Amino acid sequence: MAHSIGLRQLSLCAALLAGLPVVLHAEGASFGGLEAETLVNAASSTALVLKDAGLSGGAGVRFGRKSGAKQPAEGEAPALSLTFKKNAREPFLLWARLLAPNSGTDSLWIREGKGELKMISLKAESGWRWVVLWQTRSRATDIDLQLFPRESGFALDRFVATSDTLATPHGVLGGLQTTLPDLRSSFPKPPILPPAEHPRVYLRQAHLPMIRERAKHPRLAEEYTLLKRIADREWDGTFPEPGTPEGGNYHRRYLSIIEANAFLYLLEEDDERGRRAVVMLQKALNTVVVADRHDVTRDYGRIIFCCAVIYDWCYPFTDEAWRKAVLKHMIGFAKMTEIGFPPKGQGTVTGHGSEAQLMREQLAAGIAVYDEYPDWYLFGAGRFFAEYVPARNMYFQAHRQHQGDSYGWSRFRWSMYATFLMDRLGAGQVFDSAQSQIPYSWVYMRRGDGQFLRDGDTFASGDYWMYPQGAMMVASYYREPTINFAFRRMQKHRPGCVSPFWMLLLYDPTVPVSDVAELPLTRYFPSPAGDIIARTGWQLGPWSNAVVAEMKGAFYHFNNHDHLDAGAFQIYYKGALATDAGCYGPYGTPYDWHWNKRSVSHNTLLIYDPANPPNPLKHDGGQNFVLGGREPRVIEHVLKDFRDGETTAHGFGPDPQRPFYSFVRADLTPAYADRATRVERSSVFLNLAGTTVPAAMLVFDRVAPRASSDRSVWLIHSVHEPGLEGDTFDIRRTDGSCNGRLSGTMLLPEAGNRRCETIGGPGREAEVFGHRFVSEKPTLESQGWRLEVSSREGGIEQRFLNVMQVMDAEPEAQPMAVAKIACAPFVGARVGDTTVLFPESTELVSGKVSVTGGGKMPTNWVVTGLAAGRWSVRGANEALIGTADVQAEETVLCFRATGVEFILTPTVPNAALDLPQPSPPTSAGVRLVAALDGKPVPRVPPMHGTDGHMQVAIEPLARALGYTVTVEGEKIRLTVGEDTVILAPGLGTATINGTPFTLAGAVSVVDRQTLVSLVDLPMLLRCRHQLDPLTGVLRLSSPDPSLWWIVGVSDASTQRGREPGRAIDGSMRSYWAAEGEGKWLQLDLGGQRAISALEIAWLHGDKRQETFDIVTSADGAVWSKAFTGTSSGTERGFEIFTFPDARARFVRIIGHGNSANQWNSVCEVRVPRR
Repeated sequence: MAHSIGLRQLSLCAALLAGLPVVLHAEGASFGGLEAETLVNAASSTALVLKDAGLSGGAGVRFGRKSGAKQPAEGEAPALSLTFKKNAREPFLLWARLLAPNSGTDSLWIREGKGELKMISLKAESGWRWVVLWQTRSRATDIDLQLFPRESGFALDRFVATSDTLATPHGVLGGLQTTLPDLRSSFPKPPILPPAEHPRVYLRQAHLPMIRERAKHPRLAEEYTLLKRIADREWDGTFPEPGTPEGGNYHRRYLSIIEANAFLYLLEEDDERGRRAVVMLQKALNTVVVADRHDVTRDYGRIIFCCAVIYDWCYPFTDEAWRKAVLKHMIGFAKMTEIGFPPKGQGTVTGHGSEAQLMREQLAAGIAVYDEYPDWYLFGAGRFFAEYVPARNMYFQAHRQHQGDSYGWSRFRWSMYATFLMDRLGAGQVFDSAQSQIPYSWVYMRRGDGQFLRDGDTFASGDYWMYPQGAMMVASYYREPTINFAFRRMQKHRPGCVSPFWMLLLYDPTVPVSDVAELPLTRYFPSPAGDIIARTGWQLGPWSNAVVAEMKGAFYHFNNHDHLDAGAFQIYYKGALATDAGCYGPYGTPYDWHWNKRSVSHNTLLIYDPANPPNPLKHDGGQNFVLGGREPRVIEHVLKDFRDGETTAHGFGPDPQRPFYSFVRADLTPAYADRATRVERSSVFLNLAGTTVPAAMLVFDRVAPRASSDRSVWLIHSVHEPGLEGDTFDIRRTDGSCNGRLSGTMLLPEAGNRRCETIGGPGREAEVFGHRFVSEKPTLESQGWRLEVSSREGGIEQRFLNVMQVMDAEPEAQPMAVAKIACAPFVGARVGDTTVLFPESTELVSGKVSVTGGGKMPTNWVVTGLAAGRWSVRGANEALIGTADVQAEETVLCFRATGVEFILTPTVPNAALDLPQPSPPTSAGVRLVAALDGKPVPRVPPMHGTDGHMQVAIEPLARALGYTVTVEGEKIRLTVGEDTVILAPGLGTATINGTPFTLAGAVSVVDRQTLVSLVDLPMLLRCRHQLDPLTGVLRLSSPDPSLWWIVGVSDASTQRGREPGRAIDGSMRSYWAAEGEGKWLQLDLGGQRAISALEIAWLHGDKRQETFDIVTSADGAVWSKAFTGTSSGTERGFEIFTFPDARARFVRIIGHGNSANQWNSVCEVRVPRR
């Protein structure tokens, strides 16, 4: 049924003539319609009226923008403005009849009121069509929209607004049809249809016995308990009223309660759980309000998924009216998503369209409602099999995800959700098995500090970067033991990193575990990547001796969060040395677009005319954005237009497990095609573990500019300013816990023809041709420096050869001697006892050749660029030393021999060559490293015991903290200031300032070292500590001399996850909490102290007031009230509460709830010295 649109023409005309804003009021489901040409802002020059008799009203609006502009300028007038009034409890959808015929015209900017600017990305289609341009479900009654151009050629004809989520406009005028739409799909019929049974979303009846059996496994027992705890939370499904008209009340934790009840209904055949889930969902849908925010599409998608699960799993407890109502809600929410309804918007390769919107949410919805509305599944699954599967099967072959270290794993996991969803539906394995290899990229990218080598746009944070959902699913579906090991490490670092719902639904606890240390140290990631990551070890921790290096090749670029960094390299050793210098956020800003994503912020090459450098707001002199940076919609676009080069050779060896060399050679010409006829980079990484120089990297570049006067620039980025002396540069990291150094030798261009410039430091960060780009969220690595090396003379071919050696910064290690080697048709370098040669031309060397660069002692040789086949190595006297086969994909001959000159010849005879010895075996195991205030504590022996009771040597830690250590017979005395600690072997007590304290474990002596329990350290040494089980680093922090040390803490009623120790752990992210009148938190100061105040940081201290008392006691038996009052309700940090002077050993905070509820919650508490 179509609803007519009644505009109040007289009021509208009067408003327009008077220059007043147009306001449309709600009239039932429809607000009415507006002609775009009547809304053009006279102050804007970016909207042009388009005359066309075929448009509504005979005219429309076409957008334009200034060349190079990506965002509206500050204070820029909008092209169009629209204002509406709506019912507070109804949704609002603004439909637009628009024209966006290609990828250069398919986006615009919209701002609501004074909110943030949002980019609206649409599907490019020929012809005029109706699209939901804006939507909200907020309680706000005033909607004020401002439209700005982003791309020229985008056009608008007419607007129609409605509150009916099913309503769809038709025809030129936009008459509204409110029945379920007929989704005519242009995609082939899916190869699998949902079976005529429920459940069928992520499981069927046949899967339930397996899931019930897995739930009994010890690794899932706690997950099952937690699922029940979530299901039993007191909530009837009604969302609380939003705090403000513009705000929302949605939170995904509420949906987890509904889903947990539905899951338990299936697992335990508890009908009451199923009925409860159905009722809760109905109430939730009638009361939920999703606040408009950045990326709000993910909130709507999460609600759709919850609806699909309950609709399907609890089907027996629903009726037709309930199902119709829920289906209408689901379609309404789907229209609010960026991919739209039906799910035909956005791309399938990158962007938000490549995430959960279709691959989990709308596929699950289509499966759930298939019996009542098959069109949804047929459309969504049709597109999935036609576009999503081929795209992933293409780029899965790289064994890494093209969107980088953060968006890569985030987007990869959604393909795994689709894998399980379709497999359990009955489709079997829908993606190529190369999907199982993707997580290995993050395994290899992990640095010693727990983070990843930088790749693409980075939003990950913290000490140990995670990809838990994807790892869990790959480990379970493909039974990958190494990825299961990685996943369990993540669980150990952050328990609960995957929800119990998904753990019980998908995790296979029977998958074996294989240590990452069993992997080869080097891995090649094939097309469409073409990269190598090489390591010298697997140990974690800031002082790990493992070098991690990346040498990128080239095949395809993907735009979006992918960077223009073909051929780039990175080196990490005890700190990031050769770094990726950008930082992410927000997307699309000048900093992001012209620095972060550009080649200039990576260790790559630039080519430009120095007499006329490019405008930095358009280009950096580096690699070119394909199609102006627009995202590919389907994989065919990538294959046709997005090639940025070719990795022409790659290899590592001779030992495949612990290779001596790793090599990649890449033709980067397509990335610079407008400025160069040839750009080629060859990189070799040498694993020298076990020496004072554990690794080296050699990089050889050949650049042929189209104009001989153009300048080629070799780049390397660092956190701190590189030192320059003669032919060398020196990069050091000694800040924080870092202790790495990169010593570089510049061999080409030679000194007389070399120009070097360092750029960076305060005021010159992210500077390109004199223009500085400013980041809103700078990081340490993004505020650094870069060294630019170029040829003074230019020329038709410009070559660079640089040797970089890795070592400790303190005590200062010495780099090995480096010498340039020139022996046509090769050029290279000798570094220490290794000679590496690169061909001087693009052609492979296929005939007899003489090479020099050895010495009187045995030399390791890595000769690259040889044609495939068997080669002989002979001495200068033609005596045969041995033969080896060169593989076509590698082009490398590696051997070890004594002598200055050798003859290499394609040959037939077979005689084994001596080879460089592999590096010593490595382990990923944990060894104790103690650090005080970020610096290592020397001579700390290994810990003893088990995870439940670890003991550590106390004497070296005490000395590092300034204690005097005295041995008195069998006893040990620790003294610092006024405090004395006495310990004796075999005793379970310690005497502190004359008072006995019970220890968690008895003192022991092993190898003449006095060992105490790890949990007793805070009491004995007055220091905070944290043991990282992943890296083995025991971090100690010196006590604050202005505060009394809190020896112990206890409470009246411990809540799981809110234990009292969280109030003194030094973190504002954790907190102690107990609900109810009179709940207390008690501090033990270890002896009577002079006190007159407490410093307390309350949970949500800036939003609510806490009512509480402070009482003190000298003996724990007799208590005196010191303070009664409330917190300010305005302070997020510490507040100080003073009281009369007292001498006390024990202090209690007694809570009486807060202004919002009866919880008593303390983030941190401190006791200042008087």
